[in-house]
Order: sequence, then C-alpha cells, then structure tokens
Amino acid sequence: MTSTSLRRSTLASAMMVALAAGVVSERAAAAVYAGALLETTDLSLTITGGVSALSYTLDSGNEATLNNVDDDTAGLAAQCTGTTIPTFTGSCGDDPALDPNQAFVTDSGVTKPGENDFTLAGPTPDQSYARADSVIESAQVTGDDRTVAKNVAEAEVTTRDSIQQGDATSEISSDTSFTFQFELLETGTLVLDFDAAPQLWVDITTDAGEYAIARASIEWFFDLSFDGDDGSTVRWEPQGTAVSDCLVTDEGSFAGVACEENNDQYDLNISRQRSSIPSSLSYNPGTGNFGITITGLPAGTYTLVFNETKDVSVTNGVPAPGILSLLGAGLVGIGWSRRRRA
Repeated sequence: MTSTSLRRSTLASAMMVALAAGVVSERAAAAVYAGALLETTDLSLTITGGVSALSYTLDSGNEATLNNVDDDTAGLAAQCTGTTIPTFTGSCGDDPALDPNQAFVTDSGVTKPGENDFTLAGPTPDQSYARADSVIESAQVTGDDRTVAKNVAEAEVTTRDSIQQGDATSEISSDTSFTFQFELLETGTLVLDFDAAPQLWVDITTDAGEYAIARASIEWFFDLSFDGDDGSTVRWEPQGTAVSDCLVTDEGSFAGVACEENNDQYDLNISRQRSSIPSSLSYNPGTGNFGITITGLPAGTYTLVFNETKDVSVTNGVPAPGILSLLGAGLVGIGWSRRRRA
C-alpha cells in the first residue's frame, strides 16, 4: 500500500469512528434512579433506676444536589429541645414535633412533590431531580402517641440530547437524630422498642450512559455513653442477623453491663448499588420490630443517641471523546505512519 493510500485509509477509519460516536451521542433519554426510605414508628424508651435530669434534643435535616446545584432555601434543617418526659414539651411542636422543609432541585421541569410525601416515585425517563424530606411527627416515648420519624431521599438523572452536555450526577441525604441526657441514681435498666419499615430502590435503564451508577443506603444506630468516663459505651446497629448486633465496650464502668437483642427482623444498615445496564433492584421487606434490653447500668450521667440517615448517589454519563477529538487522533495516526514510512 502506498503512503497516500495508507493516509486515506487511516482518515476514513477515523471519520467512521467519529460518525459512530455522533450516532451514540444523540441517543434517547436515559435515566438512572435511586431512592431510600425509612419510617420509624411506635418508639418506646423505658429507663429504670431513679432517673432524673432528663433532657433531649431533636435534629432533622435535608440536603439535595443536582449537577453541582444545591437547594439553598431556608429551613432545610431544624432542631428543638426540652426537658420533660414522657411528653417532649419545650421548643418542639405538638404535631408535627419537628418538620424541616423539603430539599428539592430539578433541571427538567419536574413538579416538586408536596411536603412530607414519603413515597418512592421510582424511575421515570426524561426526569432529572433530587429531593430529600424528613419529619418527626410525634415526640413521645410512652403513652398512645409514641415517637414517629419518617425520612426519604430520592434522585433521578437523565442525559438528554447529547453526551457532550456532560455527566449528570446527584448526591442527596436525609437525617434524623435524637439525643437524650439523663442521670441514674442507682443501678438501672434501659429497654428500647420500635417498629421500622425500610425501602431501597435502584434502577438503570437500557440506554443509560456507559458509566451509570445508582446507589441507595440506610443507616440506623443507637449509642449509649457514660458521661465523664473513659469510653464505656453500648452501640447497636440492627442488621437482621441471628447473632446480636449490640456491642458493649467496657473501659472501666461497664463491667456488669449486658445488652440483649430482643427483636431484629431486618437490616437497617444496608446499601444497594447497581452499575450494569440495564439493571434494577428493590428492597422492601415491610414493617419489622426492633428492640434491646440493657441491664446493669451503673449510677451516673448518660448520653443516648439515635441516628438514622438515608442517602442516594446517582451518575449517568458517557465520558467519551467528541468528534473533533477522534479526528485529531486519526490525524495523529497519519503523522505517525508517515514518520514510520520515512
């Protein structure tokens, strides 16, 4: 083959690749979706042993980001405090007790869901949005109207028109935290019981980008620490296992402390991810019961924390070179072949 023929062949190949890339870049809308939801209901906390000086702080917050754009409206985080038990009177409301604004971002005209809409919409092509919402409906650990908390984090990203628009990404989270401080005047017992319904859903459509990733996760944990001590703690992370997930760490004051797991029906510390195209996975086991009993707590002051977080992360894009870049690569090949020929 002559030098001229070789150059023509190389140029033709480069143009064919570039044209093929152009066809791919004008693909149909492609969606990547992830959602996480958790409802905690009927939460009951019973402490014996001469309890006094009990106070509480409730926190809730929502964050949503889509293609590096945040929802920066006011009221996306809220906090309230009080000192009276069993009913949380103080700066918390009655119904709901704590209700920060929903975080929401869209770039495709998606209608913002109503406040406190705790359902997963699921994948819908041609939509691109991120949302997070949370509420503590009631704040009472005993009686008929026990504590209820709901959280949702959900996002979908769609690449439209051309891959040259770049990747579409989203990171969102929803958090709720309960912090209690109390004093035991004598050796005591703590009993915790609640119901929870977790949901996870990840989905990638057939024509999603080459580097599509959908991840959704839920985290729930309980921490009890002995204030002013050298690190004695009880930590419980329900994981739905036959083996107890409640761990006692004795650093000097918890030698006689034991934690028994009464109920642990499902995993409340779970993550689901998909990257293959197409793919879909959901986790929706229904409502389960959870509870522990901690015995042998010595007299002293304690801090107790419940924390739950829902977060999702989605990416949809094809980081492929543009047509001109491919043509440039072809021309480089022509130059290389000429130098070799010489």
